[in-house]
Amino acid sequence: DGPRPGGARRDGPRVVIDAAWQRVESGLRMAVPVALAAALALLSTAPLGPPHLGPAMPFLPALAVFHWTVYRPDLMPRAAVFAVGLLHDSLTGAPLGLTRVGSEASMVMRCEKGFASAGIEGDGILNPFDAGYGRVVDMDKGDFIGRRSLVRDLKAGGVRPELVGLLPEDDSFVPPDGAPLVEVGARREAPPVIGHVSQACHSPNAGRAIALALLDDGRRRIGERVDVAAVGRRAPARVSVPCFVGARGRRAGS
Repeated sequence: DGPRPGGARRDGPRVVIDAAWQRVESGLRMAVPVALAAALALLSTAPLGPPHLGPAMPFLPALAVFHWTVYRPDLMPRAAVFAVGLLHDSLTGAPLGLTRVGSEASMVMRCEKGFASAGIEGDGILNPFDAGYGRVVDMDKGDFIGRRSLVRDLKAGGVRPELVGLLPEDDSFVPPDGAPLVEVGARREAPPVIGHVSQACHSPNAGRAIALALLDDGRRRIGERVDVAAVGRRAPARVSVPCFVGARGRRAGS
């Protein structure tokens, strides 16, 4: 395998092997994602657990580990943790009626129970008393992080945004997140905004559209009606306690 004149090398069989491997690798790059997608589709058709999927359950972890081994060996530790975790959850969770859920399903459940979410209802203005969680704050236990801000809010008084539920009168209408709330029948072109929808969804458990909202002095207005100023329409909704399924304070799914 010495150099040829002009700098060319005489690689012989190695060139053929490299070319063949490139074709195999190209095929794997196409086949592995397709196989992963097929496995995901299979997993999405039934609850996780051997009673439903039998030998198909280890399929996705095995493919994932193989894919990461070939293309991203630096991610192998993560791949192993993922595979073991998925298999462990399926084996231990199925007898308890547990299944994996995505972020959207999680948001629907927290909306049904009225659980405030940091970054949505928890916007830097809402405090625990506004969210209806004042019972868990002990203002008499001495100093703690955030106490000064709570004392300031309580002393200032005035109108505060409070977490409430909304039941649209059209039970199929899901208000858009962030939609302003105005007084019923306000006819002005730009009526005063008295709150906004923080999260809305169709609740499969309640069988209707529901929403969480931050409404000025909202708890005082439970039972009253407000208008949701959605694009192109005004949709009346009744103010309710922010819990639509089960007893307030009990965990989702209990």
